[in-house]
Amino acid sequence: MAFYALYYPTIEFHDIDFLKKSILVWDRIFRIVPASYDPYDNEEVKEAIDAGIVIDLYLKNDEKNIAGTNFLNFYEQLKRSKEGLAMPSGFSSHSFDDFARIHPEKTDVRLQSLFQEMSSKLDKLADGGFIKIPRYIAGIYMFYLSKVVAEKRDLNLLTDSNDSWIAGTYFSQEGNFNKDIRFSMDDVYLCNLAIDGLLPSNLSGIPMENLIKFKEKHKDERIEFQKSLDGLKKEISKCENKEHAKDIIVGDFIKNFEVAKSEYKKTIAFFNKIDMYSLIFTGIPVAGALLSSNPFYDPMKFSKELLLWGVSALAYSKLIPKTKGVPSYLIDAEKLAINGKYPNYKTIKDKSLHERFNDLMND
Repeated sequence: MAFYALYYPTIEFHDIDFLKKSILVWDRIFRIVPASYDPYDNEEVKEAIDAGIVIDLYLKNDEKNIAGTNFLNFYEQLKRSKEGLAMPSGFSSHSFDDFARIHPEKTDVRLQSLFQEMSSKLDKLADGGFIKIPRYIAGIYMFYLSKVVAEKRDLNLLTDSNDSWIAGTYFSQEGNFNKDIRFSMDDVYLCNLAIDGLLPSNLSGIPMENLIKFKEKHKDERIEFQKSLDGLKKEISKCENKEHAKDIIVGDFIKNFEVAKSEYKKTIAFFNKIDMYSLIFTGIPVAGALLSSNPFYDPMKFSKELLLWGVSALAYSKLIPKTKGVPSYLIDAEKLAINGKYPNYKTIKDKSLHERFNDLMND
């Protein structure tokens, strides 16, 4: 079983510590790079590339065409909306003042003229062959593109951006949410599966060369952890009964996962024996019967370091995409437990993912 991830939304890794943590979990990390573009990588990223861990991925025309169609369908809806689509922080749809760069080789011909028109409205000169467009447009398009590529190449999505993860989660469920994100017609919720205490808090002092050697030495432990995590996610997603969760999931899947996690954590611990508290988040649809009466602030605790809590209510279970989904992961360096409690699951700027998702729906 290979555990591959596609990093988005940017080309370069701006947080090398994030990359190092990701290397401890994924076998290979892909990124979308235009064929004519030479990324500005530091020496540690180049070491990971030389080792075959970070891999540049070049787009195929059909991937750009499908992403372009999906984006244009959304964009037509956006233009018809009187208020526009509310985006979380970093994706404001009400202003052209904030912009991001996108390379034309990441788009098909239909989008290039549209983006050039947007760029002219910004009154910003493109640099290095890039087009400058509103940040919220770039973020939405890059999610659609990354999702298509991940689906076609059997990759997980990986980001270090809270906003990208939240916006991507919204679009991955085809907007199947109520304005009141606490209320679900069919009692199904989008939840976060959080793994606490797995990754070292800071790997900046660990040379990439040492990390690569460690990765190869402990390949078997990493594979067992990956297999257990994948099986656990699938079992939780299809479970609709608390007794089944208690007897089967906790009894079998959690037990196996905890053993695999513990063994892999032991191998990682020598990097930093004190602060082991980074998180991995992955969003999955979960039946309300499995959760507490207040799933947003009262987590389902499968074990001390494995928690499940709500991000938003899904409007209708029948609208959950039936095609194979693309798992989307967010690695966050914040500590989950605060004085032994879990108030609001603060992750960044004093806002939980649940609160930031509410911003997206109701700004």
